[in-house]
Amino acid sequence: MTGLESAAADLALETKVLKSKMQVHPDDSLIPQINARVSHDQRWSSDGIRPRPETGEVIYRTVAVNDQPDNRWLVTYCMYNSPGAYSTTGNGELSLSDPNLRYTPYRSIVALTGEPSATGEKSPTPRLLVVGNADADFVQRPGQSDDLARQTCEPFMPSPFIQQPPAPLPTGK
Repeated sequence: MTGLESAAADLALETKVLKSKMQVHPDDSLIPQINARVSHDQRWSSDGIRPRPETGEVIYRTVAVNDQPDNRWLVTYCMYNSPGAYSTTGNGELSLSDPNLRYTPYRSIVALTGEPSATGEKSPTPRLLVVGNADADFVQRPGQSDDLARQTCEPFMPSPFIQQPPAPLPTGK
């Protein structure tokens, strides 16, 4: 990967991780961090976000960076549900929030641009911003197989692929 391709991949992943944190534990201090990385059309707010009461971790991994016209890159990355995101059941035990989820592919479009970020910040020289998403490529339609998602993510799955809740903390901690 070239330096710009690597920087585009890093930006796309950092932005996705911040958005994921926001969805699990809404924190308005994350909004400026997200919006500094995205174009105005991609701006984020906490409006309508309902927290998902989860614990655990997932892994994000860049799987491809493709050059596009006009100093743009299509960054493809996967979220692997390993060791897993867990919710508390009615009896207080942890169970996988989505037992059928192993991975989810995403695509972000990153551009080297002089346009302002979603915070309104302008740069005297072009810099990288997430300017779009192409996740629709992975939408599974009724009657169609999930081959593109499988072909995109499975070759890069963590090995071993573990789905195990964290050990409980000792009482009183």
